[in-house]
Amino acid sequence: MKSVYGGYVRLETKETAYFAGANTAEGFRGLYGEIADERKTERVYVIKGGPGTGKSTLIRKAADAAAKEGGDAEYFLCGSDPYSLDCAVLDGRIAVLDGTAPHVRDMTYPGAASELADVSKFWDSAILEERRGEIAELCTEKNACWESAYRWLRAAAAVDAERTELAEQVFDREKAEAYIGRFIKRLGKPDSTENGRTTVRYTRGVTMRGMFYLPAFEKQADTLFAAADAHGCAVPFMNLLAARLTAAGFDAVVSFLPVTGHADGIFLPGKRVAVVTANPPEEHRRINMTRFVRDDIPDGFRGQMRLAAKIEDSCMEEAAACLARAADFHFALEEIYKQAMDFPALGRYTRKLCAGIADRLKK
Repeated sequence: MKSVYGGYVRLETKETAYFAGANTAEGFRGLYGEIADERKTERVYVIKGGPGTGKSTLIRKAADAAAKEGGDAEYFLCGSDPYSLDCAVLDGRIAVLDGTAPHVRDMTYPGAASELADVSKFWDSAILEERRGEIAELCTEKNACWESAYRWLRAAAAVDAERTELAEQVFDREKAEAYIGRFIKRLGKPDSTENGRTTVRYTRGVTMRGMFYLPAFEKQADTLFAAADAHGCAVPFMNLLAARLTAAGFDAVVSFLPVTGHADGIFLPGKRVAVVTANPPEEHRRINMTRFVRDDIPDGFRGQMRLAAKIEDSCMEEAAACLARAADFHFALEEIYKQAMDFPALGRYTRKLCAGIADRLKK
């Protein structure tokens, strides 16, 4: 039986990176509210422009400028195109992000805590106007592909709900609770005497280029546990583990499967310990999930699980295929906009903006 966790391709990146958002059964969900909160961040630069107009490059150059000043950067990739950078948070103080659709973000406190970086002023509107019909047609075709993809993702989520209900029938919660209690005890002193903080991140994405997994937790953890699925029990186990860890006072970064919303990765920054459902290198520890499967498995259970997994995987594959078709239209749009851009002028603007960001980081 193929696990729903198994359809993602591991994507290695130079830096530790997450997805800035994800395509879900309810549509696109961005995390900008969590990763670039103007109430907490010193400055947020919101970039506006069209496809292929250099937004990702601008973000990358800003991060590079921070690195030259000895600063750290947290990287967030586009949830629809993993090879595009959507946001960088520099030294935890300054965020530079792409605020265009589907991850629309506007300034919350304009001037006071945020400012607009409008790259549209570097395109020739006359060129784009001449190709208005072509642009409109490509946008229509692209949107139709997205709508189809979301229908398939909703179907996958509905089947997964049935699959999860089946898993609960054989999940030995009492044994899992006992194991988690021992796991928490071995961690030592928690971060807080009250409930720990939960930070939401996405390490998986259903994108226009396929389904990908980012090993962000693996890169940061000194100790890594893998909860390999058994009869679907990884779902209730990971959800339970995440809840018990924060209830015990540990601050946790939790990654959720974008379509189903189940916890699929947990990282404890204070302990540098992570638990993931992906398959890590052999030297890391494995949690034997079969110990949490009841002995009295109902008749017909295995067949039902195999059928549910097959249907769910098929829905996910169809969603990915729809997004791949959307990519053709998206990248055609990028080419049109590239031809209308004054990239030398944009380069000068980018250098000036990055210099200003670097000056802020020195203070």
